[in-house]
Amino acid sequence: MTAISVRGGADGITAHLDDLLRVAAEIRHASTAVEQIRHDVRTNTAYWLIDDQLALDTLPLHLAVTALVGPFGRLTLTGAALEHLASAMRAAVELYEDADDTVLESLAGALGHLAAATGAVAIGHYRTAGHQFFDAVPDVTDVVTGALRPLDHPVAAAVTDGHAVVTRLGTDTSAEGSRAPASITDLIDELAWRNAGKHGEISVSILVGADGVRRAIVDIPGTKSWNPLPNRDVTSVGTDIRALAGDDTSYEHGVLEALTDAGISSHDQVLLVGHSEGGIVAVDAARDAVRSGRFNITHVVTAGSPIGVIARDLPASVQVLALENSADLVPRCDGAANPDRTNLTTVTGRVQHYSVGADHDIEKSYEPLAAATDRSVDPSIEHFIRSAHGFLDAPAVATSTFWIRRRL
Repeated sequence: MTAISVRGGADGITAHLDDLLRVAAEIRHASTAVEQIRHDVRTNTAYWLIDDQLALDTLPLHLAVTALVGPFGRLTLTGAALEHLASAMRAAVELYEDADDTVLESLAGALGHLAAATGAVAIGHYRTAGHQFFDAVPDVTDVVTGALRPLDHPVAAAVTDGHAVVTRLGTDTSAEGSRAPASITDLIDELAWRNAGKHGEISVSILVGADGVRRAIVDIPGTKSWNPLPNRDVTSVGTDIRALAGDDTSYEHGVLEALTDAGISSHDQVLLVGHSEGGIVAVDAARDAVRSGRFNITHVVTAGSPIGVIARDLPASVQVLALENSADLVPRCDGAANPDRTNLTTVTGRVQHYSVGADHDIEKSYEPLAAATDRSVDPSIEHFIRSAHGFLDAPAVATSTFWIRRRL
């Protein structure tokens, strides 16, 4: 049984810091209320205390009011203490966030670049025969591009990406294409089925949940071609380089065009599921589609995808579940740990086969990790699954397949 750890999400550090900020806001509100009471007491008692201030019978009351609302009165000091506490809590949250991000980014950056720099050595330990290494090459595409992170944008700008050409292949009437998902494991199983198709093949599955709402699930496989030269294959290296830099790609445009072709509107909820490069494309597509208002992408599930950098730009309305095998080099190749955000839940487990390809494989590594995720009672995971229940309770599904190519 695979043990997992969880970072971020509804029970992550950021969520708790958000709770702390809400408490700070309530304390500040209380401080304002105390100050208003102090003002009202002073205003309502001042007029007759001034006239009768020399009367001996009003002196005790005058002293009592002064002790309550004077410069050093109890209400005055209480209001000041509440304001100070609220400010201190907000400052503590800011300091914690800054320190947490700085330490994690520095550590993850060092580990990421170390992994990229020693990739060949790691592969040498994992694979002993030359032909096995070349079999694994498509699976380590993202690791190699991780070494280019300092030059991400200049390199990405130089990559010829062309335009997406989308062809509808038809309806998937197989058992896998006709089966409505009921769990995270089902989502990853169906992604593995789509991954067995041709280069650039994706699917759009339309379902109606128990609540009567129409939704769509898109399966986006990862890298399949190692060809570094400009070519028509959207699953090749060019997409990796551009997508890791956060730039749009012909693969992303093809995914969005397929949604339009399938009849999905901006009112329909959409879940994108991607492996490796497909997960990077899914995050980029969610970011761009939500910002433009073109599609209502509410959820993303990634498996073995390096999204630590690009996920920081995701709108808060997009809920992300990121599955990462700690034995897999690919999720670490961007040199950045996934940020701790309330809308990003990262599930990490170790499924080790001592093989670069197998450690990154959907069926061999990420299906077991998905099963462990489904068994978990972690609050962040449970929150994500509840939020995605409409995608996981449909009685039936209709799946259309599309072929995305690049026109140079």
